Amino acid sequence: MHTGCVLMMLAALVGCSYSVEMAKIRNNSGRTLTSSTLEWVDLQTGQTPPAEALPISKDGPVWCRGKRHGIWVPGAVIDGQCHMPFLNQVFKVKEYDVLVSINDSARIINKEWDHLRAVPANGITSSKMVLAIAKTDEDEVLPGYVDPQKREASLLKDGKYLLQKDAFILTEDEPERYEVDQVVRDEEHSLTTTEEKVVATVTLENPDEEEKLVSEMVDYVAKEVIYWGRIRGTITSLTATVMDPSGNVKDITWGNENELDNLEQQQVEFELPAAAGVNVTLIAIIHKYEAPYSAKLTAVYEDGERRTRTISGLHIHVRMAELRANFSKPFYLSNNSEIEGEFVTSEILMHSTTTTTTTTTIAPPDAESTSDKEKPHSESLASGEGEGKLTTGEHDDVNDHASTTVPGLVSLCCSLLVAYHLTLRQ
Repeated sequence: MHTGCVLMMLAALVGCSYSVEMAKIRNNSGRTLTSSTLEWVDLQTGQTPPAEALPISKDGPVWCRGKRHGIWVPGAVIDGQCHMPFLNQVFKVKEYDVLVSINDSARIINKEWDHLRAVPANGITSSKMVLAIAKTDEDEVLPGYVDPQKREASLLKDGKYLLQKDAFILTEDEPERYEVDQVVRDEEHSLTTTEEKVVATVTLENPDEEEKLVSEMVDYVAKEVIYWGRIRGTITSLTATVMDPSGNVKDITWGNENELDNLEQQQVEFELPAAAGVNVTLIAIIHKYEAPYSAKLTAVYEDGERRTRTISGLHIHVRMAELRANFSKPFYLSNNSEIEGEFVTSEILMHSTTTTTTTTTIAPPDAESTSDKEKPHSESLASGEGEGKLTTGEHDDVNDHASTTVPGLVSLCCSLLVAYHLTLRQ
């Protein structure tokens, strides 16, 4: 009995997901490239196509492809089957793929073609065929494809095969850039980690015969990394302008970890006794902030078209939160022996008008101490930007998956698993 239940559970789980394959587009040279916004999702007779399946025309059937003689042939879903014009016939298959616009991100443009012209670039392909449509005088839309080698269009009309020398090629139009705003971060699921990193070292020396304040400008790298995730249905490495919740705007490369490190200078100083030196280490306090987020992404196209949709993903921001100077015990230049006395051992250099210092006494109680003084500060240090203050959001997939879960079917699977668990307990 239990074995039968397990088999039922496995069968149910197998039906809980669609298998997908990213669609291909054809460039000017005839090579195929992977689309970022289109995918083929497999179906069987009776299954409902995903909501974002690409229609052939408004309120018309959706695009499909089925296998014939090992070739994926494009066609249209009619009465739960994929109808494909192929080899002067119309074939019908019960197992097929449908073409889906990922997160409704694809922009399709129909471009005119005839047998005397080259096939337009970025045509959507299946095997070596390029998806195409034709229009009749009655404005009926006929689905099919163009074979670039034969330079003819195979079409489906009233359930019959139709061959003609002209058509409209379906091409995928890619945006020039992205604009992202209305970012909302999920505070409840945010995570901040901290690490210390040595960014510079220097030795300050006072060769004179009396105590004096010694200072020096030190170069260091202020680390910053910004990442907004790889969102399905978007093109990696496209230029993007992002406005964060604080109103800060940055130009980044979308889908990549953007390293925005800057070379900065910081003045360090120390009140040194005569003929003495001190070793200074600059320590950067690095915060790595991670949080799910949601936002509005606008794809901007060459012709001025703007398409806006809601996205969700994972945001990562690595930045230098503080810069601290650690001081060794002062030593005599002549023999490197430590000098007794009370000296500053560390100083936090902030982007503000104040500093924080700590001291350690390494001498008898009556030893004379130096007074704390305000120190110069680097203008490069970033002030707090409210990284920990998020609201709502959710994760989106950061990579293309081999399968896409269907919510309704997942619920069914969960119900079956609960039922199975209760059966075992009984």
